[in-house]
Amino acid sequence: MNSRELAHELRTPINHIVGYSEMLMEDLAADPGSDGYRAIAAVRAAARDMLTAVNGHLGRGADSVVPAEVLAGLRAAIQSGVEQLSSQRIDESSLAQSPASASDVAKILGACGRLSQFAATGDLSPHHPTQP
Repeated sequence: MNSRELAHELRTPINHIVGYSEMLMEDLAADPGSDGYRAIAAVRAAARDMLTAVNGHLGRGADSVVPAEVLAGLRAAIQSGVEQLSSQRIDESSLAQSPASASDVAKILGACGRLSQFAATGDLSPHHPTQP
């Protein structure tokens, strides 16, 4: 996989995390001091840090094959970000009480799973069900 493809494949789930966390923050804006709001704000911050790491390791628009040492550094940065996201334990929070919030939390967790897979194996295979 070249740098451009890898950057796209990593930015997509990270941008999902940023976007869905921002929607959850809007839902919780009436109580920005709540534990749920702070947890989601931390999730968004960790995702933005991962995006910065992707941009730093891969730059923008390169078509070259990703060197092994760059890939290793990127995997370590993504693993660190996933650990930060996981530490927020948003799946156990009161955020999952409403159907809309539960859906957003599930999408964030799905994106975290995909990034975690990349950090562990270097594989970014889509998690789409196979079509018959």
